[in-house]
Amino acid sequence: MISPKNKEFDFYLDNIARNLSITDSMFNKAVSSYQAVGTWLDEGLQEYSVTILPQGSFNLGTVIKPTSDKDDYDIDLVCLVENKKKIASPKDLKQTIGKRLKENKIYCGKLSEEGKRCWTLEYDEFHMDILPAIPKSDKFDKENNADIKITHTDNRVDYFFKESNPFEYKKWFMEKANLIKPEEVMFSRSMEAVEKVPTYSKTTVLQECIKILKRHRDITFEQNDDDAPISMIITTLSGLVYDGTQSISMALELILNKMDDSIERDPNGIYKIKNAVNRKENVADKWKKVPNKARCFYEWLKAAKNDLIIDNIKVHGTDEICKFLGGKLGENMVKKSFED
Repeated sequence: MISPKNKEFDFYLDNIARNLSITDSMFNKAVSSYQAVGTWLDEGLQEYSVTILPQGSFNLGTVIKPTSDKDDYDIDLVCLVENKKKIASPKDLKQTIGKRLKENKIYCGKLSEEGKRCWTLEYDEFHMDILPAIPKSDKFDKENNADIKITHTDNRVDYFFKESNPFEYKKWFMEKANLIKPEEVMFSRSMEAVEKVPTYSKTTVLQECIKILKRHRDITFEQNDDDAPISMIITTLSGLVYDGTQSISMALELILNKMDDSIERDPNGIYKIKNAVNRKENVADKWKKVPNKARCFYEWLKAAKNDLIIDNIKVHGTDEICKFLGGKLGENMVKKSFED
């Protein structure tokens, strides 16, 4: 049973989550650039079979506006290269993708230094992370056999592959969120090389909770975002405990109270948050190298409980609630949500 207080907060939080979504213009700019980059990579790597696929928050419907004009949002893509011509090593794969990007005068000017896993293109409002990958199996099938191997380097000298499966992760997330299928063309071997980015005409409670949690994180770490919990951690931990409730306020309470139940710690003190579909992958692997990230996560979780679980909010009336949430989620955005 949803209490009157929960219903009131659900109304506020639903409007806030809607206002956190990027605008149609922002979406279209990123998607247009994604399609152009995908086409450039596909056309220039004809000795391989190339498929460009979306991943990350755009693919899951959890992308949010940046907190200020100084910040940006991101769109992630997988550049999946299947071997007509054998790629010898992860370094070869990474450098092949980078070389093709550098051949374009526009992309060469936007290209950041090589990242550990991705190549990144910097645009005015957003950035694009391009993840080189190959299928784990010769019989790759996105619906049934979709494990991939992605490039990784810590020093730009030694390269190796890590296993991942963003496609299975999306299917898991959709199931957990009870998502209506996005308006997209489902993957098949006959489709275009650049897969469409999904659009969501409706958002679910789980999607909205994750948007609110990501916004709270962004405000909390506005002055120092290096140690902010990554979206993959927030999304994974939220999905693991979400039970399908259709009340945003009750779902937030459940998620925040149980979020750390899925965090393991081995006898050596190493934290592990296992990917929901790839148990070999530790999505908190950076916590080992930078222990401060774990401390910052738990500090953020404590603050989020105080700020977003309604039984802990000691204010009453629309004006007081608006002012309180504005301090935690962004004053202008919350004010607009209440005015709406």
